[in-house]
This record gives sequence, structure tokens and C-alpha cells, in this order.
Amino acid sequence: MAGGGEACADIEHLRSQGVLFGAVPSDSTLYRTFRQIDPSTLAGLWEGMAEVRAQVWRRAATTGTSTVVLDIDASLHQVHSENKVDAAPNYKGGYGFHPIYCFADATGETLGVSLRPGNAGANNIADHVAVLDQAVGQLPEEITAGHRPGNDPSLVRQAVQVRTDSAGCTGFVWHARARNIGFAVVARSNASIHAAISRVRFDGDYWQPALHQDGDERPGAAIAELTDLVDLSGWPAGTRLIVRREPLHPGAQQSLFPSTMFRYRGHYTDAAGDPVDLDVHMRTHTHVEDHIRRLKDSGAARFPFTDIDANRAWLAVVCFADALVRWFQHLCLTGPLAVAEPKTLRWRLRAQYAGLVGDVARTPNEHWEDGWRSVEVGRAIYEDDTVFARPDGEPTHPDYVSQVFHRHPETSEFPRIRLYDLRHTHATILLKAGVPVKVVSERLGYSSPAFTMTVYLHVLPGMQANAARAVSNAVFGANAAR
Repeated sequence: MAGGGEACADIEHLRSQGVLFGAVPSDSTLYRTFRQIDPSTLAGLWEGMAEVRAQVWRRAATTGTSTVVLDIDASLHQVHSENKVDAAPNYKGGYGFHPIYCFADATGETLGVSLRPGNAGANNIADHVAVLDQAVGQLPEEITAGHRPGNDPSLVRQAVQVRTDSAGCTGFVWHARARNIGFAVVARSNASIHAAISRVRFDGDYWQPALHQDGDERPGAAIAELTDLVDLSGWPAGTRLIVRREPLHPGAQQSLFPSTMFRYRGHYTDAAGDPVDLDVHMRTHTHVEDHIRRLKDSGAARFPFTDIDANRAWLAVVCFADALVRWFQHLCLTGPLAVAEPKTLRWRLRAQYAGLVGDVARTPNEHWEDGWRSVEVGRAIYEDDTVFARPDGEPTHPDYVSQVFHRHPETSEFPRIRLYDLRHTHATILLKAGVPVKVVSERLGYSSPAFTMTVYLHVLPGMQANAARAVSNAVFGANAAR
């Protein structure tokens, strides 16, 4: 999954590289394994991940002593089968599941997830509380201390805060307070907020310039704290209301206050600090969209099973794979690759260095030392490192490979072809060798196997004839086919 697998059959990519990966189970074995993962086994897998996470976070000093921020959000996952247990229509007219996630903002890894039916409510307090407790259980013990339900505040060793959208603007905040967890939740429009904004919308003393994440001012945007102007009697002690306004633009989402000039957004929080800084902090809650997109790019866009427990196990393993990638980025990479999307890592890093490792496994050590002396094993890898280089490390000119390639046919019996034609030759050989069309399509970078079949349709008739001959030999014997 970390390599882009979306179904059990994708494990065949690893089976074809035995020298690199060793013994790899078949897709049918993998399928049966997922079907055998019951809730208790899955809980044990989460516990194992928590133990490893504690070591990674301590080694990387992930949060230090600062507040650990958790982000909760739900997302619609579309499926195209009515045979999957708990798949259901959703409020956007689609069909599938509606899982709810809890992420660690410091690393982006998934600490908790609940696979829910597509018609599950976005404002369900019980689901928010359950995924919050699961996330707290995944944190290292020194952070978890004091954040269980009913714990005395004196037991807290490190602060934890949870951020949610307006779904958390309910009794959920009381559950967070019962766990000594701070909160920051998107505000919903109501009469009290309307009245407060009406009183101060033209009062320049209430508004301060808003800031971007880098500290620069946001043109036209401003922040105001309206805590003293709204009724917060139904909220935990210390709750504050921070409101942001910015110039109205086409397509803007719903506002807290009707206006033809500004779009108003706000959030409730029990955190201390300057209102402008709290607004900057709350807007980073949108990181959840990046985390969910990354999961969907690593297998969460598909649920291969009809059984709900197997699909829960699948989604959990997707989260585990994503966590491994995030840890690798956090510990080993710097620069753009440290925050790169999964597809970027696959093409810029894994595909190239996997071939390098494969060569090491097949090459005597002395040849490796002589030919690749410039490779420093264990150093940080940067995005601008040169993959194809001259012996002195300088980049190879793009035309050099083509020039060398064209010189060889002139001294051999092979016809003169373009370097690019080797791509088609490669695909044709793979198809004739019986390699699945899906694998060939991915090696070529095509968007779908159907396009590959269209391009190489001339190769398939012969393959069909061979397949028919093989069936005939198996049923009637080799001589009968003749």
C-alpha cells in the first residue's frame, strides 16, 4: 500500500522482485489473511503500532514539550458495489462509506479511524468521542497520562488539544474537557453570534489584521474576539469565540453573518493566547484534507471486500502503511521530499533507489564499491540529487544516452530505431511473456489497462491463440490439439 497498492492483486508487483523482497505471499493468501482479522486481532495490531510510534516520536523529538494537536474529520469514500456490508447512500448523492479519522498534526499520521456507513451523521458525538479515545491510546504514555476519561488534571504531563469542524460544536467539547483535552471547534451561525457581529462590524477597535501562516498580513482580513459579546453559559469555563472576516469572493462558503462585503468565520477554543495567533493555529486544521487525500492515494479509495471486518482491517493497514511512510519522511528526509505526496515519493525516490538496491543484491561487493563509491549510504536524500550522473557526479546530458544508443545499431545487425521504440518493445515482450496487462500498464505509466490493451491490440490475438492452445492441451492432451 505504501507503494501504491489498491487491491490484494497488487502484491504481485512485489512477488516479481524476489531478489529484492524475498518470499512474498500470493494475492489469494493476502485475501484470506484480511478475512481472518477479527476485531480483537485488529486491536492488537493498533497496540503494536502504538509501541513503535512511541519509539519513533522519542527518537525524533516529534512534539517536544509543546501541545500535542489532534485533528478530527470525516470523509466520504465512494464505492461502486451494493454488496459491501454497511455501504450506504450519503448526503451528497453518492454511495459508500463515511469514515471518521483522527490525525496527529505534528506528523500527519492517523491515530484513530472508524469505518462507518455512508449515511452516518457528521455530527455524531459518540463517533467523535470514540475516535478521540482511540487516538489518545495511540500516543506515547508520557503524553497519554491524565487524558483518560475522568482523570485528575494533576496527572497531565503534556497538554493535548483536539480540533474539529462545526461537527464538534456540540456536547463533544464537554467530553474533551472530561479528558483534560483542550479544544478548538469551528463555530456555527446562531442569533447570539449575529448580534455580536452586528455590534462590532464597524468598530475598528475590535478588529486586528489577520496573518498568513508565514506571519505576513492577510490583505483585507481581520480578527476580533467576541467572547464578552456572546452567551457562553452552555460551554466549558474559559471558552472564547474568535471571529475572522475577509473580503467576500465568488464561490465563498456559508458565512457566520450575512454580508455583501465580508465572509465571516469563527471558532470556539479554551486556549490562551492572542486572538490573531489562535486564528492562524485554527486554520491549519485544513491539513486534514491533505492527510485524507494521501490515504486515498494509498489504498483507502477502494475497499476490496464485502465483509465489514475485512474492510476495517484494510483501512487500518492503509493507515499503518501511511504512518510508516510519514516516519520515514520525518526521520530520513529533508526539504520538499520530507512533505512530498505518496506519488512523488514513488517516482522520485522508491522506483529509482529500489533498482539501485536490486543491483546491489545481484552485484559482488567489490564491484559495488568501485562503481558506486559516490553513494553515501544512510545520508539524507535531497530532491535535487542527480540519479543518472557521470563518474564525477555531474549530470549526464539528455542527448548523450540517445547518441550512444544510435551508435550501437550501426555496428550491429539490428535495424535503426528510436530510443523511445524500446518502450514499445518492452511492452510487447512483457505481454507475450504473459505478464498481466495491469502490471504492464503501470510500468508504462498509462492511466488504465484499457488504454494499454487498445495500443497493443495487435499483440493480443496471438496471446489468445496461445491461451486457447494451452486449455486444449490441458483438457485433451498435446496430441489432440494437433
